[in-house]
Amino acid sequence: MDDDLEKMVEDIRRTIEAVERAHKRAQALQEAPSTEQLHAYRNEIRVLLEELKKADYIVRHEVEVLAEDVVDLVHQALSGHKAAYRHSPPPTSAQGETPRAKQHP
Repeated sequence: MDDDLEKMVEDIRRTIEAVERAHKRAQALQEAPSTEQLHAYRNEIRVLLEELKKADYIVRHEVEVLAEDVVDLVHQALSGHKAAYRHSPPPTSAQGETPRAKQHP
C-alpha cells in the first residue's frame, strides 16, 4: 500500500506541475501571441488533461480502489504476499473507465 500511496503522491505532483506549465504557456501566449505559442499551449493542455484523467479515475472509483487496497493488505497479512490480481487498474495506469481483467497466477 505504501507503493500505491507513493504513486498517488507522484501523480498529484505531476498534475500540479502540468497545471503550472499550462499556466506559464497561457501567460506567454497572452504576452506574445503566435502560432508557436499557441501550439506549445495546446500541447501543455493535452498533457494536463491526461494527468487530470488519472486523478478523475481515482475520484470516481475511490471505493473500489480502496476496497481492493484493504483486500490486498488482508491477503498480504494472511499469505505473506500481495494478491495476484486487481479489478481496478492501479492509480498510475488509469486510462479510462474499463477495469483490467483478472490475472491469475
